Amino acid sequence: MFYLINQRYHLKKRIGHGAFGEIYLAIDTINNTTVVAKLESTSTHSPQLFHEAHVYQNLAQGVGVPAIHYIGTEDTYNVMIMDYLGPNLQQLLDYCNGKFSLKTVCMIAREAILRIEMMHKMGYVHRDIKPDNFVIGLGEKANLLYLIDLGLCKRYWNPTTNTHIMYSENKSIVGTPRYASIGNHLGIEQSRRDDLESLGYVLIYFLLGSLPWQGLRADTKNEKYRRILDCKLNTSVNDLCLNIPHVFYVYINYCRGLRFDETPRYEYLRGLFLSLLEERGEKDDGVYDWMISSIPHAPIALLKQFLEEDGSLLEELKKPAPLKYRKCMLLAEVKEMEKREEEKEEREKEKKEKKEKEKKREKEEQEENGKKEKEKEKEEKGGVIKELEKKSEETTVKEGKGEREEEGKGKGGKKEKEGEEELKKESKEMRSHTTSMSVAVGDEQDGGTEK
Repeated sequence: MFYLINQRYHLKKRIGHGAFGEIYLAIDTINNTTVVAKLESTSTHSPQLFHEAHVYQNLAQGVGVPAIHYIGTEDTYNVMIMDYLGPNLQQLLDYCNGKFSLKTVCMIAREAILRIEMMHKMGYVHRDIKPDNFVIGLGEKANLLYLIDLGLCKRYWNPTTNTHIMYSENKSIVGTPRYASIGNHLGIEQSRRDDLESLGYVLIYFLLGSLPWQGLRADTKNEKYRRILDCKLNTSVNDLCLNIPHVFYVYINYCRGLRFDETPRYEYLRGLFLSLLEERGEKDDGVYDWMISSIPHAPIALLKQFLEEDGSLLEELKKPAPLKYRKCMLLAEVKEMEKREEEKEEREKEKKEKKEKEKKREKEEQEENGKKEKEKEKEEKGGVIKELEKKSEETTVKEGKGEREEEGKGKGGKKEKEGEEELKKESKEMRSHTTSMSVAVGDEQDGGTEK
């Protein structure tokens, strides 16, 4: 057995095996990262690995598609090196003791439909939708849902003629019988509707922990497949969806009612589960049951590489996947979403800067106005003081003048009184003098007459 692939990838530990071959953990010796090596014997009757690698490469622009790092042949094995991912949904279901909450089922439904739609838009049908083929990412994309195991994928759309494949019958069942559509059981060529019907059974299985046709015993595979089909045909959608929300009844009926070449209304189907979440007061926030510590878990269900030393889930698997990945179908949409987010952040930054500038300007204006107010107040206060000082001076001057006037008035009155008395005296003297003169004149006249 070889241990070094393409002189670069060193095989470390086998983590899975089956009819398809074996899966190993490996180390990329150039950048020291963990990858997965999928090995298939070159002598296998129906080799799938090169076909699977080709499909992965064609879907490379989709979200939730692992990258292929190498495809080739080593000794007697076909080898594909791909991204190392987290546990699959079957393992996580077992970790959560066999059932998921309604919230977790609805969120898985929305993301799974998005992955299936992406594959359909690229012209492929998966043909083996089951819990084991949905895995979650690690690192930056931890808890992002991936759709894997594309060995049974087939083109339903011819890119050359731009037409849908023809309807045909008498086909062998392809995929896992437990989740197979009724049409698949009946030998009808699979199309887009079959992937979605299979997903419906997966979702009900997640919610209830089992399906009515599980555990049926038979002597041969074909007999078992027939018994599973009989059970599916004899279990009405009402009975299948008994005691679970009506949305699951609507979903199964819709998928079974699709025509062979009809384009499903993916957004409508995703909306069914969003509406159910909202009705229950829940949000599609990417927080799944395996991330919640208050929910009982069974660590034995997971491989050790996904657990901490104390048996708890890896810390990186306790955080929701970035919204840009959970809501997008293509990497181009993620980039567009990132661009919109960057533009939004830039607008928010500009808005914040503008607000800060306005706030700063208002503060400066307030400070300037405050300064002016203080100066004005100071001027007014100075003016009042000057006015008071002026009035005080005027009052002082007036009071001094008044005192002088009073003083002058006192002195003037005395002089006036003295003057009046002197005038009276002079007047009296004059009258006396006049009288004397009159008497003298009279004596003279008398004497002349006598002469």
